[in-house]
Amino acid sequence: MTGPSNFAFLVEHSTLLADLGATAERLYPFDPSSCVLKLRLLAEAITRDIAARVGVALVQPTQAELLRAVDARLGMDAQVRQLFHLLRRTGNAAAHEVQHGIGYREGLEALRVARELAVWFHRTFGSNPSFQPGPFRLPDDPSQKLATLQQRLALAEAENQRYAALQAEFESRLNAQAQRTTQSVGSETLAGYSRRAAEAATHLQMDEATTRLVIDLQLIEAGWDADTTRLTHASGARPERGRYKAIAEWPMGGRQSADYLLFAGLTPIAVVEAKRQNIQVAGKIGQAERYARSHTPEAHLPTAWQQEGRTEPWPDGQGAHFHIPFVYSSNGRPQVKQLAEVSGTWFRDVRAPSNTARSLPGFHSPQGLLDLLQRSREAAEARLQAEPYGYLQLRDYQVRAIGAVEAALADHRRNCLLAMATGTGKTRTIIGLVYRLLKAERFKRILFLVDRTALGQQAQDAFNEAPLESNQPLSKIYNIAELGDMAAEAETRVQVATVQAMVKRLFGSDNPPPVDTYDCLIVDEAHRGYTLDQEMTEGELALRDHAQYLSSYRRVLDYFDAVRIGLTATPARHTTEIFGKPIFTYSYREAVAEDWLIDHEPPIRYQTLLSQKGIHFDKGEQVEVLHLDTGEIEAAELDDELDFQIESFNRNVINEHFNRVICEQLAQEIDPFSAIPFKVSPPRVGKLQEGKANRRLRSGKR
Repeated sequence: MTGPSNFAFLVEHSTLLADLGATAERLYPFDPSSCVLKLRLLAEAITRDIAARVGVALVQPTQAELLRAVDARLGMDAQVRQLFHLLRRTGNAAAHEVQHGIGYREGLEALRVARELAVWFHRTFGSNPSFQPGPFRLPDDPSQKLATLQQRLALAEAENQRYAALQAEFESRLNAQAQRTTQSVGSETLAGYSRRAAEAATHLQMDEATTRLVIDLQLIEAGWDADTTRLTHASGARPERGRYKAIAEWPMGGRQSADYLLFAGLTPIAVVEAKRQNIQVAGKIGQAERYARSHTPEAHLPTAWQQEGRTEPWPDGQGAHFHIPFVYSSNGRPQVKQLAEVSGTWFRDVRAPSNTARSLPGFHSPQGLLDLLQRSREAAEARLQAEPYGYLQLRDYQVRAIGAVEAALADHRRNCLLAMATGTGKTRTIIGLVYRLLKAERFKRILFLVDRTALGQQAQDAFNEAPLESNQPLSKIYNIAELGDMAAEAETRVQVATVQAMVKRLFGSDNPPPVDTYDCLIVDEAHRGYTLDQEMTEGELALRDHAQYLSSYRRVLDYFDAVRIGLTATPARHTTEIFGKPIFTYSYREAVAEDWLIDHEPPIRYQTLLSQKGIHFDKGEQVEVLHLDTGEIEAAELDDELDFQIESFNRNVINEHFNRVICEQLAQEIDPFSAIPFKVSPPRVGKLQEGKANRRLRSGKR
């Protein structure tokens, strides 16, 4: 190529980094696969350089493991992570010649992606955060660089020798850097890196061709054959039996064509509208819907609506019909809940007007879309209506709770919350609900999510013991994956898992499950930790990683395209914001009134003058101060007046006799011969006897 390399500025950091980029450019006209392999090495070297700077030290990690560790320290933007991931996956494809190898288009787009990453790295760790790289310079034209196999091999050998020499120098520098940072780096330095990394990420530039490459990768990861260069209608790509193809530029009538049409075998089942990364995708799903209306399948191809057993396509509610059941809109950007309108993969099931569009982390798998197509919600709800409750051996209010959930599902609710007092049998209720939903084929696979292993074990025990139809427990009727068994098999119908294990599986794995792995989530103790997104100012949206403002619990809940059912005894505000207001409530008072729970005795309250008036110390008064860190007691003279109200003197003042007086009073109230233990819930009235004798002030940390 004429002029300097697109990666020349990297020499400020390492000769190896700059040379890897330049070598990829030189190899591109002769061998795009070797070009992409060099770019994968460049991405790996940049990752290792960052790891050394931020104090990440792992023993022989894979690139994916190192990226996750660096991300945990630095908080990389989701798009930056995506570009690293793209180079890694494209390099792996080049190494293994996946899908016909790497062509010149893929090589050129990989060069663009690598250059964007290099600029981000330079702005984050280089001397100039405002670095302007200038326009991308195209590599040499392949048509002008024809070479014999012998010449290409000679070039590759020369580049490999150069790489080996520079690699030794790079390793030496990284080792020196690691020794300087040891295992950590100063918090202020790390915070500075994070701010610069976030700011640099806002300037990433992705053209439409690169966006298509990203969407290709997302489709491939979901299980589709996708390649916007080779798998196009114009190049002769057509659906085939037994294959799941995403065919690009499929004609949809007139001069219009869909960016992708997804085929399950010979049947077209989804339209994908692809947009540039700066396009607001939520409002563009209407374009995919127009294609789903206008497309008339070719005469020799089966239709999805016929496979569903219909005599005509699905009505759109406006006098027309949808011939294709599912539509997507995507700009390739990772899903960010705080920026939902411009990120994520937007999806709509157009078979019913009541189905609204929603944002997902990715595309459904082919099996997931086929299950949606073949699973009839109307038939399942009819079976639920006809299904009796008697064999479940439930209490009346538990039956009403199940009925409330089923009614909400029939009303197209995707979030439900059951509020039932502790001790009223939430788990037994859910076992009955799960059995009914599975028996009616309303859902294919249910995830029972807990935040502690003990709760998961309790649920498993209940699944193994609680009798259902024919006196069989749920685990004897359906396959239930136990805690720790995170590989959901096809026959698995219920998965019990902790949030922590699911976080690791979804966000700490190279091969996370598809978004349709579970179509129903049941969240036990839904008030625990399932917090809302934190509010973000406009500046924070621009400068910080959005994942930092999203709890791990919420990320798991939002990952799957599933109905969510929450269980709690104490619905908090953040719980109702996620699951909605309770669709059924059974309170402690109701349970007591109906003799399912035994009420506690009213609390005994003690009032003292101190609890009413607090404590006052005069200026100059002598007090004893207890230092909690050392256990030493010192005499001190107060420089000013000091007052303690009831809310604070328990934490700051010690009196040696107050507890004894309270215990003596309690002993007079308790009946030792009572068959029911006496329950006392005294308020926090103080631990200080009246008067000022024997008082000490607490000092230091507790």
